[in-house]
Amino acid sequence: MQVRIVWTAVAAFTAACVWASLGAAGERSSANYGVRVVGPVDDAGRPTHRHVPVGVPFWLRVELFTDGTDGAASVSYDLYMPTDFKVVLGRLRLPNGAVASSCLRACTVGWNSARSRRTFVYYAIVPPVPAEFMVAARIVATNHKDTHRNDDTGRTMIVAVRARLALGVPRLDSGTPAAGRPFEVTVPVLRAGTRVTPVSARCLATALGRRLRGTATRGRGRVGCSWVIPTGSAGTTLRTTVTVTAGSLRAQTSWVYAIRAPR
Repeated sequence: MQVRIVWTAVAAFTAACVWASLGAAGERSSANYGVRVVGPVDDAGRPTHRHVPVGVPFWLRVELFTDGTDGAASVSYDLYMPTDFKVVLGRLRLPNGAVASSCLRACTVGWNSARSRRTFVYYAIVPPVPAEFMVAARIVATNHKDTHRNDDTGRTMIVAVRARLALGVPRLDSGTPAAGRPFEVTVPVLRAGTRVTPVSARCLATALGRRLRGTATRGRGRVGCSWVIPTGSAGTTLRTTVTVTAGSLRAQTSWVYAIRAPR
């Protein structure tokens, strides 16, 4: 059952946030500063629009932007999410040029706004339970006067689902099974839609009422299975069963193929 987390901190921090400025009231320049929260995103930084699995880190991106070009933009922000959700480092491959962070409060970021009016900060977040939850970022300070405050809060809703292991459609590496010939397949292994490397794998098959001994090989995001089809089995069927485990998860799927005569 999916649980919806009522995230009261959104209203709390919105009401309680006290605005500060790193510059004096008479700052010689001003600019608009804003923030967006985008996620989940993939390793290339693209939004995936997918549900995220419980217990597995996913990428979230905080985007800070300005219309100023003074060359020295600096913004401090707070990040809010449910307290039992973890922020981790070093668990995922960062997109090119990205900055990883575990900061949640008074996170100060500076960049050369003359070169780029945006800067990104990435977070790897681990949801502990199936839930729909919100992540929000709010700007609390800028080095110049902020001319518009209506874009100083960014939010995104994330749906976390229970992790599930599944097997994809087999690829017939040796073509359709033929009597007396080796038969080889490669099967994708997916956890919540993302390829994972299995910890263990077993390949079973039956033909002519006989159990065939299969060979299993494990690779990145896949399992390979191979059998030798009995001679004289053309015109009958081959039933294969592939079983894999990854962590505490297990998946098993069967496929049936028609055995042809050798060419």
